[in-house]
Amino acid sequence: AKGDYISDAPTWSNNDNVDDDGTNDNIDVCTLWRESEISTFPHRFSCIDPSVKISNLSPQLRARFWRYLRDSFGKHYPELAPILHHVSITFPQYLRVKELFESLESFKIVSSIIIM
Repeated sequence: AKGDYISDAPTWSNNDNVDDDGTNDNIDVCTLWRESEISTFPHRFSCIDPSVKISNLSPQLRARFWRYLRDSFGKHYPELAPILHHVSITFPQYLRVKELFESLESFKIVSSIIIM
């Protein structure tokens, strides 16, 4: 998974204390995504802070967001993570974490209804 992460989102893993493979040992891209991890993202009151963008996240949270993308969409949409990575470095002001989760979760619901 580390190789895919580095390939899909090379700048998301850039930070201090990187290994020879370009990642930090504190970054977990191997553990499957758990819905409970939403609570680890910056919150304001009872929801994810609407002002937080991908570029504001720690390298660890960017890695977990990548894992969310891989586990939720990678089978049918493997290009999603590289696309969002590209947008995050080209137009960082447009990728708000709360809106991304909401939009992506809505897509999952709608697509499951269509597939039925």
